[in-house]
Amino acid sequence: MEEEKKAKAPKLADPIEASYEISTQEMIARAQKLGVETIFDRAVAMKPCNIGIQGICCKNCAMGPCRLPLPKDGIQGEDTRKGLCGATANTIAARNFARMVAAGAAAHSDHGRCVAEVFMSAAKKKPLPIRSRTPRNFWP
Repeated sequence: MEEEKKAKAPKLADPIEASYEISTQEMIARAQKLGVETIFDRAVAMKPCNIGIQGICCKNCAMGPCRLPLPKDGIQGEDTRKGLCGATANTIAARNFARMVAAGAAAHSDHGRCVAEVFMSAAKKKPLPIRSRTPRNFWP
């Protein structure tokens, strides 16, 4: 019986459900044929955290983590749930969202800077310098 559990095939992502983009679907199917695990396969196999999926898990300070799950019978009246610092569930959800937005913006801000440099160069009618990936004096 234990051997049957070990031989059970892992859950794999359905390429068509995982992405609407055809080349991504083909990549997922090829990876599965080659036995390569992808993020799509791990997402199917992993059960999401009930607290994290609600967006009310706070790990912003050293006093936590604070988890404020919804009660099974829901919330009647005012929501009195608070983290150690006094943050409400709405505050924690808003902080988490703002941090994700800031992290994404910071990670890709260099693209905006590059576009701004191109526009500035065009406005000043100066050609952009073309640089080699290796310096000219790379080899002695």
